[in-house]
Amino acid sequence: MGYSKMVLDSGTTITWLHPYIYDKVVAEFEDEISLDQSPLEELETCYKGDMEDVEFFTIILHFDGGVDLELSQWALFQEIDDRICFLVKREEDIDSSILGLYGQINQNVGYDLAKKEISFYSTDCQNM
Repeated sequence: MGYSKMVLDSGTTITWLHPYIYDKVVAEFEDEISLDQSPLEELETCYKGDMEDVEFFTIILHFDGGVDLELSQWALFQEIDDRICFLVKREEDIDSSILGLYGQINQNVGYDLAKKEISFYSTDCQNM
Protein backbone atom coordinates (compact mmCIF):
# COMPACT_ATOMS: atom_id res chain seq x y z
CA MET A 1 0.00 0.00 0.00
CA GLY A 2 2.89 2.35 0.54
CA TYR A 3 6.15 3.07 2.31
CA SER A 4 6.83 5.31 5.28
CA LYS A 5 9.38 5.53 8.05
CA MET A 6 7.80 4.49 11.35
CA VAL A 7 8.51 5.55 14.91
CA LEU A 8 7.41 3.28 17.77
CA ASP A 9 6.16 5.50 20.58
CA SER A 10 4.33 4.07 23.59
CA GLY A 11 3.83 7.65 24.79
CA THR A 12 1.53 8.33 21.83
CA THR A 13 -1.89 6.78 22.37
CA ILE A 14 -3.05 6.08 18.82
CA THR A 15 -1.28 5.27 15.57
CA TRP A 16 -0.62 8.01 13.02
CA LEU A 17 -0.07 7.03 9.38
CA HIS A 18 1.39 8.95 6.46
CA PRO A 19 -1.57 10.41 4.47
CA TYR A 20 -0.96 8.22 1.41
CA ILE A 21 -1.07 5.04 3.51
CA TYR A 22 -3.91 6.23 5.75
CA ASP A 23 -6.16 7.03 2.78
CA LYS A 24 -5.60 3.59 1.27
CA VAL A 25 -6.26 1.79 4.58
CA VAL A 26 -9.50 3.69 5.23
CA ALA A 27 -10.69 3.13 1.64
CA GLU A 28 -10.01 -0.61 1.96
CA PHE A 29 -11.83 -0.76 5.29
CA GLU A 30 -14.85 1.15 3.99
CA ASP A 31 -15.03 -1.17 0.97
CA GLU A 32 -15.39 -4.12 3.38
CA ILE A 33 -17.99 -2.73 5.80
CA SER A 34 -21.53 -1.44 5.57
CA LEU A 35 -21.59 0.71 8.71
CA ASP A 36 -22.85 4.28 8.83
CA GLN A 37 -20.26 6.93 9.66
CA SER A 38 -20.69 8.58 13.05
CA PRO A 39 -17.61 10.76 13.67
CA LEU A 40 -16.52 12.19 16.99
CA GLU A 41 -14.72 15.50 17.24
CA GLU A 42 -11.35 13.95 18.08
CA LEU A 43 -11.79 10.73 16.06
CA GLU A 44 -13.39 11.41 12.69
CA THR A 45 -13.29 7.79 11.49
CA CYS A 46 -16.06 6.32 13.67
CA TYR A 47 -19.03 4.21 12.68
CA LYS A 48 -22.28 3.01 14.24
CA GLY A 49 -21.43 -0.49 15.46
CA ASP A 50 -19.39 -2.56 17.88
CA MET A 51 -16.26 -4.70 17.98
CA GLU A 52 -18.05 -7.67 16.37
CA ASP A 53 -18.50 -5.57 13.23
CA VAL A 54 -14.73 -5.21 12.77
CA GLU A 55 -13.40 -8.55 14.04
CA PHE A 56 -12.34 -9.48 10.49
CA PHE A 57 -10.21 -6.38 9.89
CA THR A 58 -6.45 -6.46 10.44
CA ILE A 59 -3.52 -4.46 9.15
CA ILE A 60 -0.11 -6.01 8.58
CA LEU A 61 2.83 -3.64 8.85
CA HIS A 62 5.89 -4.81 6.92
CA PHE A 63 9.21 -3.61 8.32
CA ASP A 64 12.64 -3.73 6.69
CA GLY A 65 14.38 -7.03 7.34
CA GLY A 66 11.26 -9.13 6.75
CA VAL A 67 9.60 -8.37 10.10
CA ASP A 68 5.80 -8.16 10.03
CA LEU A 69 3.42 -6.91 12.71
CA GLU A 70 -0.26 -7.79 12.47
CA LEU A 71 -2.55 -5.26 14.10
CA SER A 72 -5.80 -6.89 15.22
CA GLN A 73 -9.15 -5.25 15.88
CA TRP A 74 -8.06 -4.58 19.51
CA ALA A 75 -5.07 -2.56 18.29
CA LEU A 76 -7.12 -0.67 15.70
CA PHE A 77 -10.56 0.03 17.17
CA GLN A 78 -12.29 1.06 20.36
CA GLU A 79 -15.98 1.20 21.24
CA ILE A 80 -17.03 4.71 22.29
CA ASP A 81 -20.69 5.67 22.90
CA ASP A 82 -22.32 3.04 20.61
CA ARG A 83 -19.67 3.66 17.97
CA ILE A 84 -16.64 1.81 16.77
CA CYS A 85 -13.74 4.23 16.28
CA PHE A 86 -10.60 3.65 14.23
CA LEU A 87 -7.59 4.37 16.48
CA VAL A 88 -5.50 5.47 13.52
CA LYS A 89 -5.29 9.00 12.20
CA ARG A 90 -3.68 10.78 9.29
CA GLU A 91 -0.24 12.29 10.09
CA GLU A 92 0.16 15.50 8.10
CA ASP A 93 2.97 17.25 9.98
CA ILE A 94 5.94 14.89 9.79
CA ASP A 95 7.30 12.59 7.10
CA SER A 96 6.94 9.47 9.27
CA SER A 97 4.23 7.28 10.68
CA ILE A 98 3.92 6.64 14.43
CA LEU A 99 2.93 3.30 15.93
CA GLY A 100 1.25 4.35 19.16
CA LEU A 101 0.46 2.48 22.36
CA TYR A 102 -2.76 0.86 21.11
CA GLY A 103 -0.90 -0.43 18.05
CA GLN A 104 1.59 -2.15 20.35
CA ILE A 105 -1.06 -3.79 22.54
CA ASN A 106 -0.26 -7.43 23.45
CA GLN A 107 3.16 -7.22 21.81
CA ASN A 108 6.59 -7.76 23.29
CA VAL A 109 8.83 -5.46 21.29
CA GLY A 110 12.51 -6.33 20.99
CA TYR A 111 15.21 -3.87 19.98
CA ASP A 112 18.63 -5.12 18.86
CA LEU A 113 20.61 -1.90 18.84
CA ALA A 114 23.82 -3.51 17.59
CA LYS A 115 22.12 -5.02 14.53
CA LYS A 116 19.59 -2.16 14.20
CA GLU A 117 16.75 -4.67 14.14
CA ILE A 118 13.33 -4.84 15.72
CA SER A 119 11.23 -7.87 16.57
CA PHE A 120 7.67 -8.45 17.75
CA TYR A 121 6.28 -11.33 19.76
CA SER A 122 2.51 -11.58 20.23
CA THR A 123 1.46 -12.30 23.80
CA ASP A 124 -1.52 -11.96 26.13
CA CYS A 125 -0.37 -9.21 28.47
CA GLN A 126 -3.30 -9.80 30.84
CA ASN A 127 -1.77 -13.14 31.83
CA MET A 128 1.67 -11.77 32.68
